[in-house]
Amino acid sequence: SLSLSLSLSLSLSLSLSLQSDSQTPPVKTVLKSSFHLYHEGSVFEETCAVVPFRSETLHRCAYNRSDPLVLIIHGWTMNGRMEPWIFDLASALKVRLEWVNVLISDWRKLALQPYPVAAKNSRQVGRDVAALLKWLEEVAQLSMDDVHLIGYSLGAHVAGFAGSHFRGLRKVGRITGLDPAGPYFEGLPAFDRLSPDDAQFVDAVHTFTGSSIVPGMGIKQSVAHVDFYPNGGSFQPGCEMLDIYSNVFQYGLQGTAGQNMDTFDKINFYCGVCRHQESGALKSFSSLLAVASDLGRLRSVRLVWKGDLVWSSWMRRVRNILSWNSSDQDLEISVWRIFSVSTEYCSLSFKTFQKNFREILNTLQFS
Repeated sequence: SLSLSLSLSLSLSLSLSLQSDSQTPPVKTVLKSSFHLYHEGSVFEETCAVVPFRSETLHRCAYNRSDPLVLIIHGWTMNGRMEPWIFDLASALKVRLEWVNVLISDWRKLALQPYPVAAKNSRQVGRDVAALLKWLEEVAQLSMDDVHLIGYSLGAHVAGFAGSHFRGLRKVGRITGLDPAGPYFEGLPAFDRLSPDDAQFVDAVHTFTGSSIVPGMGIKQSVAHVDFYPNGGSFQPGCEMLDIYSNVFQYGLQGTAGQNMDTFDKINFYCGVCRHQESGALKSFSSLLAVASDLGRLRSVRLVWKGDLVWSSWMRRVRNILSWNSSDQDLEISVWRIFSVSTEYCSLSFKTFQKNFREILNTLQFS
């Protein structure tokens, strides 16, 4: 009788335990980047979104489960655009390999940040890529032997972080690093950057490592099984190095000039009001910029220092942008606060703005 009672009790307990486990909802994986399947074309809008954990998107995008996979991963972006070289590379892969799934990783929201922040985000994007691969391994029977990750700049380290999630017999087949990023990765241990441990075969092409005089964006140290250094790896013929640095100096993290001119065309009028305060050796200036229409989210503020654009000046600015928290004592100007106020709270009329604007123009001299 006691034995029967214990048997019933254990059976009931086991049954309840199994029932409880079966009713536990699965943990939802939240990805901060997205993936798009490339077939043809030269713009991002012509790609098809493959959404991890939604198998119907594989069918909708015509993902071929029997073909190998190549995943292209972009790097840090200064303008938030999907650069044309990505589609040139994707097209070349389709022509050369023919039977292949070419995916493009889109992590621009995490990459369109100050460089140190984007560098830190690369590890999160690596987890996103690993989650995609594990999902394809489960639902599409993708073998890691058939996976080739191609990452540019920060994207090279993203590929390394993704590959580090697969060990032993499940190692990713190949990782190619195109000019792997140097700042915040140079000299770090293998687990904090792209390394030969991250795939069965890792190759890297170093093309912008800079020199002892002029800094570059690429990493100098060996990070792969095979490292290529064309023309020594510093600078490449045909690449205008001065234009690259001048662009960063002049337009900051927003890239090239003129890309947002359509936004400025929407401004009907504006009025700048400047207030000057002094406290000891420090001087502070505050200004108001009012516009007649909603320009959307504020993406950047451009500060122009009136002076000669000499080598030492813009090189110092480049270093400030890359290091973000620079200890350079020659930093001339900084932004303390930026406020954005809706026009519905402004009580000044259009005529008042016009009057103030004319008065300011009469007192200023423009060069």
